[in-house]
Amino acid sequence: MPAHIFIIIGYETRLSGLNRLGFVTQMPAKRCIATNVYDKRIQNHWNITLRKPPIPITTNNHRYLQLLDAVQQLHTVPVDAASPTRLVYDLIQTWELDTNTLIRMARQHYDYRVLCTTIDIVLGDWNTVK
Repeated sequence: MPAHIFIIIGYETRLSGLNRLGFVTQMPAKRCIATNVYDKRIQNHWNITLRKPPIPITTNNHRYLQLLDAVQQLHTVPVDAASPTRLVYDLIQTWELDTNTLIRMARQHYDYRVLCTTIDIVLGDWNTVK
């Protein structure tokens, strides 16, 4: 396998993921990683928490899952971004995510609120999350 090919097995999520994506300025004490190897032990001094993803992570789906995790958390954390829904929309464009796939994944693996919020954002309703 060439050195430049990476196999994705996780992504940053929860508050640390929201911070990295620009939704919040608060920096948590620990990074949270959703990963296929969520049952591995991590030394405490690394300040990392592992969590199980909704479905196994692949190179093709990790951005969809990361974005949907962010949408899920927008309703529960104090978001600093002036327009978090616009930021989600911009990430969809930047990451070149297929909106049909995004909505399908939201419907199959997340709750109704995430699905509705995702549909609203895709349709351009920027007032979904205040």
